[in-house]
Amino acid sequence: MEEFIQQHLQETLTVIKAMNDPKFISQLTAAGETLAAAAQQRATLFIAGNGGSWADADHFAAELRAQYEIKGRVALPSMALPISLSTLTAWGNDYNDGFETAMKRDLEAMGRTGDVLVAISTSGKAKNVRAALLTAKDLGIQTIAISGNGPQSTDFGALADQHIVIPSSATAHIQEGYKAVIHVLSACMDRAAHGA
Repeated sequence: MEEFIQQHLQETLTVIKAMNDPKFISQLTAAGETLAAAAQQRATLFIAGNGGSWADADHFAAELRAQYEIKGRVALPSMALPISLSTLTAWGNDYNDGFETAMKRDLEAMGRTGDVLVAISTSGKAKNVRAALLTAKDLGIQTIAISGNGPQSTDFGALADQHIVIPSSATAHIQEGYKAVIHVLSACMDRAAHGA
């Protein structure tokens, strides 16, 4: 067991160290600048994901609505998609493609030009997250995709204005990378909202 744990942690460290690559830093910087500008304009940030990615999306939104590191800064409008279980199950029950279009439906209801969508998918295959990306484009919402580096990553990233690629194809390690990315981007928005 100890050897397995050490190996797992070593793999995590390898991914985190690989994120310090200039190409990755450039991707993260571009996204940070986009989100900092959104924070200054008090645009709404929507974050879409399924399962563990939805939990990460909700975590990201909570950091912005509450506070991340800077105490006393203004609350930032942010929400995870799908917005509610009631909407997801109602839409999913009433329409054949309901699950695939529920996030799209939330964006149609709430999104406005100038807002930003962060779309999270470890594999890049999530049909509902992809639908949200396409809808965001139609609504004039800026888009940032975050994924691992699996075979559908490039295709997924091409749907967005910007793409952050976690340097791993292992779901657990991609999700560990998400945490670091979410905290860096939260800090960028924190500082921008506070005028730092």
